[in-house]
Amino acid sequence: MNFHYWTGSEFVDAAVASNLSEMGAGIQLGYQFIFKERFSVDFMFAGPRLSTYRLKCSINSDYAEELAPIIEEEINRRLEWLGMDPITITPSAEIDTRVGFRNFRYAVAFGFMF
Repeated sequence: MNFHYWTGSEFVDAAVASNLSEMGAGIQLGYQFIFKERFSVDFMFAGPRLSTYRLKCSINSDYAEELAPIIEEEINRRLEWLGMDPITITPSAEIDTRVGFRNFRYAVAFGFMF
């Protein structure tokens, strides 16, 4: 992603390459209804879930150390909106951080046998 950064006296360009990976585990309970041997509904599958996200970023700019706090602030603003814990980023050109997220998972699925 390319973006412009205002240093206070001029705009500079910065390129950020990022990778977000997620790993999670949980328990689900529910019930499956089968109608006329061809249709199914998996109803109220619900349970707790714990996810861990890993964010890796590489900032290609001479102003990488100045950009890191701005990136941290924007990430934390979005994490707060999701109800997740804030993170702290060390100002550098390479960012590697982890975020934990606890939530409640549920779903309803419909199926048809061919």
